[in-house]
Amino acid sequence: MLAIRGAQQQQQLMPGQLQMQQQALQASQLENQQRAYQLAQTQAINRSYQDAIKPDENGQPQFDTQALTRSLSEAGFGSAVPGILESISKFQKTRNDVTEGTQKIQNQTRDMLGAAAAAVKSANYDPRLAHTLLDIFPDSQQMQQLRQTIDSNPAAFKQLIDSTIAASPEQTKLGTEAAAAQARALSAKTGLAPTKRGALAVAMKVKDGTMTSSPGPMP
Repeated sequence: MLAIRGAQQQQQLMPGQLQMQQQALQASQLENQQRAYQLAQTQAINRSYQDAIKPDENGQPQFDTQALTRSLSEAGFGSAVPGILESISKFQKTRNDVTEGTQKIQNQTRDMLGAAAAAVKSANYDPRLAHTLLDIFPDSQQMQQLRQTIDSNPAAFKQLIDSTIAASPEQTKLGTEAAAAQARALSAKTGLAPTKRGALAVAMKVKDGTMTSSPGPMP
């Protein structure tokens, strides 16, 4: 009697157990399908990136978003395109910000060195002033070589000062403004409007440091 009752209870439990097993099997199959889909999507994205990254005229890698979109759509993963394009946009903005920040720091450094070089040039390339200005910077092998150049090779020292000034955006701007002022002064003396060629000649002389005053009227 007990055996019959136990068999009846087991039969009552079997449908619930079968349902649970079926649900577990379905969940496992769904998980495997999702994994297979994600793997296929990852492979398609990797192939699309390889086809979409192309060098620009400067040899820098750039994203061809149209090619990437087309490749993913043809592979059946168009739904991934918006998220990928957003990621690319964020990456490009970050890269541009880093490039801009690096360029700004470089220009600030050039301007600092250019101002120091302009001070030395205005003092007729005084080596003592150059040594005094170098005291601001930490001592290094490069500083020692520069000091040696100041003391042993005046021609190279002068050339270094001039090239440092020319490399400074701020000093270049000041030189251009000084050239324009001298061109206007020359125009006021001669009564003639400055030409582009004349202004360029004045600018070259100011840059080279060969003009100390405005010339007299031209015949």
